[in-house]
Amino acid sequence: MNKTAIALLLGSFGLAAQAADLSLTYTGKSGQSAYTNLTSRFVGGAMHYLDSQGKSYEAFCVEPTQSHAVAADGAVSYTLGSFGGDQAQLLQGLFSSSYAGLSTAYQRGAFQIAVWEVIGEASGTPLDLNAGAFKFLYLTRTSTAADNSAFAALASSYLTAAAAYAGPALYDIQRLSSSSFQDLVVATPVPEPSSYALLLGGLGLVAFVKRRKA
Repeated sequence: MNKTAIALLLGSFGLAAQAADLSLTYTGKSGQSAYTNLTSRFVGGAMHYLDSQGKSYEAFCVEPTQSHAVAADGAVSYTLGSFGGDQAQLLQGLFSSSYAGLSTAYQRGAFQIAVWEVIGEASGTPLDLNAGAFKFLYLTRTSTAADNSAFAALASSYLTAAAAYAGPALYDIQRLSSSSFQDLVVATPVPEPSSYALLLGGLGLVAFVKRRKA
């Protein structure tokens, strides 16, 4: 079985195996204040949610001009979907190359800017935070040019890594759509092939035992 088939089959045990709708409650955010051509001051970064079973999710916004749900909104229903074309490829490259290395709010803020650049530009358009449909402007009204440049450089490094990524798909990436709030992107790690083999082995053993008892 090739890696692509393994990844697709493993993905079926992630979010895709759940119901078409997912109910999530917002619990907080880890990000960086920033201004873009599409938003005024906005703390962009990872948003944290809990589902009805207490499972936690880290998500990034894909609609910068839409408001996100807050804790006071309670449980919000999202429809599970996917991305296509260049967006799907670049988001996979973005998460597979850089997501696991995010450890600070600053890095998550830069990663959010990279997500918006991928989502905001038309297919085939160069990924450039200074040009195109989406642009990063500055961190705050009082931030220095050096601070702005450093942040933009970090976000750009994520985009460069995403465009160059040629490895296996490390995440099952899905779009969570809401009619009232920002749509989100979530990434569920794809288990290693060895984990998949163990899973299949366990399922096979259960089936064998059931047949013996029958």
